[in-house]
Order: sequence, then structure tokens, then C-alpha cells
Amino acid sequence: MKTLKKHLLTAGLFCVVLALPCRSAAASPGQSVHLTFKGLTADASFDNVDPTGCIETSVSITATNGTIKTVNVIGGPQASSSALVSLSQFDFCTLTVLLDAFSTPVPLSLAAGAFQINTKLNSATLNTSADVFDTVSGNTFSVQVIITWAGTGGIPTAFRDMFVMRGPGVRINRSAFAITFDPATASGSVVIPGGTNLTPGPSDSADLESVKSGDLTLCTTTAPCD
Repeated sequence: MKTLKKHLLTAGLFCVVLALPCRSAAASPGQSVHLTFKGLTADASFDNVDPTGCIETSVSITATNGTIKTVNVIGGPQASSSALVSLSQFDFCTLTVLLDAFSTPVPLSLAAGAFQINTKLNSATLNTSADVFDTVSGNTFSVQVIITWAGTGGIPTAFRDMFVMRGPGVRINRSAFAITFDPATASGSVVIPGGTNLTPGPSDSADLESVKSGDLTLCTTTAPCD
């Protein structure tokens, strides 16, 4: 399940990060969008259950520093520092979704220095505030995010990652080449209004990545890839 979460989060992040170049490329609703990317990324997932044993809180965070290029559009690669924050709460005792929120606007552009990651993939920090939109209540609120990553000292692994994500009327084909992947631990705070920290414990999973060459195509029912 966490692997699926991570893939969906990564796909979501690249959609968020790539949204700005898509607009600058002036792609019409009837066009598919093809982009290339590279950069340094840190991601982390946190899960905890409240004392009643009923409410599970899940937080996913990804941040990236890199460059993005829209294929067949005049102009060089665009530097981008962006993040994606996803929050959810589910009451298993009443089978009720309490919170389902994601960072907004799209993309969540970071101020200079808000996300820092070591090129050797042994550490990273994210310190930013973000507005998130809750699909359950329809409200937008601000969260304060302060997360630190530390590489576990394992041997970085280089590999090729490919996946396809499908949703209603949309398909994302993503492939990333020469990814250097280093497992990590992450800790810190994601504080919502009222002062509650949604990440009181260490991450369930975290890693630091370097993508040397990536390719993403966004297709819709009116703009098929094939």
C-alpha cells in the first residue's frame, strides 16, 4: 500500500510541478502535454493512529529542486522548486473520511532556500507554509511544514522507474532514467490550525532521489497519447 501511495504521490508531484510550464506552453485542452525533467527529490510518508484506535492520520510530503522542459516549445528548461503536501484522516470505527486535503495553489512554488537537499543524497530540509484544500469540508487552511531528512547510510541504488497512472479521463505515462535512490528517515512537524502536529513520530517511509533524465506525458480523453 505504501508503495502505491508513493507512486501516486510522485505522479501527483510531477503533475503539480509541471503545471506551470504547461500553462506557459499555452497547450489547449485538445492537446496532450509532453515534458522532460531532472532534479533532486525528497519524499516522506507518515501514519499514526489516535489513542482511541479509530482515527488514522496519513501525511505525504514530496519536495523537488530541478528543471523542466516542455517538448516542442521554444525556450530552455525552467528551474523549479516545488512541493506537494497531502493530508488525510479516516475514522475506521464509523467508516468516515474526516480529512482529504492537498496543497494549493497548483503548483506549490517554494521560496528560495525553503527546500534544500544535499547532492550526495544524505540530507534534506523543507521549511515552508502551505495552503491546503480539504475536499471533505470544502475549506482551505494553512499548515506549517518543517521536515528534515537524513540518509540511512545505505548504498544508493540506480535504476529505471516506469509507471502509468490512470484516472477519470486522464492518463499519465512517466518514465525516469538513472534514478539514484537512497533510503532515509524523516521527522518534523506538519502543524494545522489549532496547533495540532499531524506528524508526531518518525516517517514510515522516506527516501532521497536524483533523477538524471525523466519523461512525462499527460493525456486526456480529448488528447490521447496514441
